[in-house]
Amino acid sequence: MAIRVRKLAKELNSDPWVVLGLLHAIGFGRFRLPDDMLSDAVVDAVKRAARDGVKPLPVERPEKPEIPAAVSQERPADLMSKLVPGVVPRGKPQVGKKPALAMVKPVDVAPTESAALLPADPDRAEVEQLRTQVRQLEDQLAEVRRELSTTRAALEHAQSTPVEAPALPEPASDGVGWGTPIGDVLHRRGLRGVDEFERAIGVLAQHRLLTDWVGRMRVEPAEPLAKWLRERLILAGQPGEGPVVVVSPDRADRADPADVQRWVSRLGEVFLLHGLRRIVIAGGGPLAQRQLRAMDPRIEIRFFPDTLRRRIDAESDVARTDVVILWGVETDSEADAVYSTSRAAVIRAPAGDVALLVEAVEKALSDEF
Repeated sequence: MAIRVRKLAKELNSDPWVVLGLLHAIGFGRFRLPDDMLSDAVVDAVKRAARDGVKPLPVERPEKPEIPAAVSQERPADLMSKLVPGVVPRGKPQVGKKPALAMVKPVDVAPTESAALLPADPDRAEVEQLRTQVRQLEDQLAEVRRELSTTRAALEHAQSTPVEAPALPEPASDGVGWGTPIGDVLHRRGLRGVDEFERAIGVLAQHRLLTDWVGRMRVEPAEPLAKWLRERLILAGQPGEGPVVVVSPDRADRADPADVQRWVSRLGEVFLLHGLRRIVIAGGGPLAQRQLRAMDPRIEIRFFPDTLRRRIDAESDVARTDVVILWGVETDSEADAVYSTSRAAVIRAPAGDVALLVEAVEKALSDEF
């Protein structure tokens, strides 16, 4: 509800002209007189300014019209003026002095947020600048939405597109072809992507539903798949980490951990017994090499993969080495020449587990030393 400046000054226990000074300080310069009406929003702004200690501006008070002095003429005798000295007859105009401007003592207070939020006359250029910034932000938002829509469409397309199977070689000469890829069949079933293909095959195998189909599946040539199975699938006598299949101990790639530790300790004792501390082992596979790393720390071992050893490899093997163990790896003629003329002992061990390696090393060292 609107109230007058005079009433607001009474509520604030202040002078109406001080309240007008506050109004001018916070940007409401259109209010000039104590009888002006103030809306609720303006009243709240004035109260906040008063609480925040805003310095009121000086306001010029309007002058009252000056009444000219009456022409001197004789007045009729007044009985009261005669009886009571100093009494002025009723109706005589009072000539007042010019009122001085109401100056309020300035208070050194920093400008507050209220004054900044209530501008008297908003700058048109600033408003246009803000509108331009808003339009730019709207354009950027629209661009981001378009990019998001494009990304979603590409993602949905990728999820709905079947994974293309790699190019397969031509059918073998016996007339047996590759037929339809398994991925296409799974895609017809409603599966999408390699992850869903793998999960589907895993669930079927877990519930023993692939028994009838394993015997009917064919692969040609078989060697790439056989090599991949040797590298990826682990046969063990007991469950373990990774792609492990539990089989009987005589067919397991991984022996019992206690047996492996005993074989590794035995191999370390054989090396130390013959004074051999610098060993090179080429081949054996990643699993066996990891098992041999638990050997006596006094023995320094360098491991190399089971690839063909050439002359440059052989020269590196025999340098600063006591024993070179070729564990199921092949060598060319130049590498054989380097090994045969080397000061280091060269032992050839067949591919297999650590037990076979220990047996081959013991036999070779007993024959040489």
